Amino acid sequence: MADQPAETKLAVDAALSQIEHFEKAKTETPPTPTKEALQDAQLSVCPRCQFKISSNNVPEPAEEDIREYIRRLMAGELFKKTYDLFNGSLKITLSMISMTQSDLLSQALQSIPDEDYMVRTTRALRIKQLFYLKQYKDVKYDVPDTGDLDKLEDLYIARFGELPEDVCCLLVRVMTLFFALTEALPHKGLDENFWKGAGLS
Repeated sequence: MADQPAETKLAVDAALSQIEHFEKAKTETPPTPTKEALQDAQLSVCPRCQFKISSNNVPEPAEEDIREYIRRLMAGELFKKTYDLFNGSLKITLSMISMTQSDLLSQALQSIPDEDYMVRTTRALRIKQLFYLKQYKDVKYDVPDTGDLDKLEDLYIARFGELPEDVCCLLVRVMTLFFALTEALPHKGLDENFWKGAGLS
């Protein structure tokens, strides 16, 4: 059998290499995502109503939100916002949390075991609700002073266990709006017009 031209031999070797790579890829186990990556992914969609929790489009803060954010920032206070729903018949207030409270929240979220997507996401949303929700209707809530997952889940049942199921989805949607707002406000501080809008120049 005559020797193959060099160009043909290179093409055959390349094709064989690609086939070998493809067959190897089929049998390889994909890398396991980190717990942090799973946590971020699992907080992107509400497991009950499939509402998209993470938002890629951060809304422009309203003038009153800018003024309130700056006022509380200068006073060393935590920014909070009250949402008037259904023509003011229902009020929901959320507040930013301190660094210490954020550490407790992170401790609790990292304690949630790796399990079914819906179960893990539901548990994470409940814990976040405990830390950020300050008032629902006429009931006011204090931020938990523990990062113990079991204690926090018991507290959630005590606070919200008797509420209708659809309230959970309502609170998730309001929390999403609040998280998007609190993400946008610090970024606006780099814009000189932000400070003018706050009445500080």
